[in-house]
Amino acid sequence: MNIAEQWGQEIKALLPCGFLRISREAGFLFVSDFPARVQETERILQALENAGFHVTLRGRMAFLDGTEEKYRKVSETEIPGVSLRETDANSRLLYAARLLMEKGKDENFALCREVMRLTALKDDKGLEKLPEQLALCLRKNEPLSFLAGKILLQYISQREEKTC
Repeated sequence: MNIAEQWGQEIKALLPCGFLRISREAGFLFVSDFPARVQETERILQALENAGFHVTLRGRMAFLDGTEEKYRKVSETEIPGVSLRETDANSRLLYAARLLMEKGKDENFALCREVMRLTALKDDKGLEKLPEQLALCLRKNEPLSFLAGKILLQYISQREEKTC
């Protein structure tokens, strides 16, 4: 189970009703309509905050993401090792994952969120743009994300397991 799935389960356990989906909007990881369905949103917001999630309310929708502390804790945990053979189909993503892990000394949580979001959505077209995004980050001397590299490797591995 990947990190986005784990976090999704944590959030669902705290929501009394409503949907929870991966956000298609880049600034957040999840979206939910729970504020439109409950009276006591403050209690739920507090529970989510205590669990390490930041919530932004927009009208009757809630946009959720992990706090920097939650990302930091995940980056310190071991993600199972992955052994991959480079192929034409995975070479660009494998390159991006290696670059993230090689150069990702300081965490870039926005970049990590984007990789988590794209892998959770299984958005291969969005992920194909990742090498260019990383090149731009490097030109601007912005940090990369070691955690994003681990998440990307895990995604590539799971995708290849399903095709075998």
